[in-house]
Amino acid sequence: GLKANDLSKQNTGLSYKSYFDWAKATKEAFAKNPNIKYLVVLLGANDPWDIKKGGVYHRFGSDSWIDIYTYRVNEIINIAKQHHAKILWFEIPPVKKNELNEKIQILNKIYSEEILKNKQIFINTKLFFSVNDEFSTYIKNENNKSIKMRTDDGIHFTSNGAKEMSKLLLQHITIKEENAN
Repeated sequence: GLKANDLSKQNTGLSYKSYFDWAKATKEAFAKNPNIKYLVVLLGANDPWDIKKGGVYHRFGSDSWIDIYTYRVNEIINIAKQHHAKILWFEIPPVKKNELNEKIQILNKIYSEEILKNKQIFINTKLFFSVNDEFSTYIKNENNKSIKMRTDDGIHFTSNGAKEMSKLLLQHITIKEENAN
């Protein structure tokens, strides 16, 4: 079977460690349960902001911002690797606002590069959560029926959208049944 520890916290990301520190939360999760085998990550829609570090503001997308953000991504990767956990990092799917979509591409590039460099799994979502690579609230299922996948804010998932994300995740995880003998 599969057991999950839900660490999700809306309106957080890696840009504002003073608000919520994902590296610290990840360390604490492994300390409480050292048998975690998979670390599943989906964050970033709240991250296209300037980062303040050491009293200096680093403009979103600047070289210094990318360096700081990449370091924070790698903090999480390294914590999982220290505990021999496999990382499955979701691409941020297209969102409703074009300006935010453009910024999200910077984040997705960082995630995919760092995850693949570390021989972990980057889960592409665009194919399943867009129509012609564009945001869509509704996606047709295998029976050609339109299903509402995203909430009205154009960022978060409906319960149907969450189920589809789970299906994507399970394509990458092998669950071994234990004999009941």
